[in-house]
Amino acid sequence: MNDQQLLMEYAARGSEAAFAELSKRYIRLVYSTCRREVGDSDLANDVTQAVFLLLAQKAKTLTRRDSIAGWLFQASVLAARNARREERRRIARHERIAAQMDAVKPGRTDESMIADISLNEALTALSPRDRQGRPPAVHERLHPRRDPGRPSA
Repeated sequence: MNDQQLLMEYAARGSEAAFAELSKRYIRLVYSTCRREVGDSDLANDVTQAVFLLLAQKAKTLTRRDSIAGWLFQASVLAARNARREERRRIARHERIAAQMDAVKPGRTDESMIADISLNEALTALSPRDRQGRPPAVHERLHPRRDPGRPSA
C-alpha cells in the first residue's frame, strides 16, 4: 500500500497496522531531521514521538497526499525548533532562579525561595488587568506585613 492508502486506512478505521507501517517507513527521516535541529538524541526522541502523535491527530486531513514525506519533514523541523526554543527558555528560567537564589537572604529554604520566584514569574506572565484582581492571599505573600499586629497600608 502507498502512503495515501495507509493514511486512509488509519483515518477511517484506526488501523494500528497501517500507522505502524507509516511509522516504520518514516521513523529515520523524522528522527534524523529532529536530531539535526536539536542536537540532542533524547530531545530528538521526544520530538519524534510528538511528530508521530501529530500525524495521528491530523491523519484525516492528510489523506489526499500521495506521500507524506514532505509533510513529516516540515512537521519535524517545526516541532524540533519549537522544542529547542522551549529548552532554551527552560534553561534560562532555571538560571534566573539559581541567580536569584544565590542573592537571597540567609535563613530561607530553597523550597520557599523557589515558590516565591515561581509565583513572581507566574504573576508577571498575567496581563496587567488580571494582576489587579489577585486574591488577598497572593497580595499578602507578595507584600508581607512588617508588623504582624498592624494592618498593611
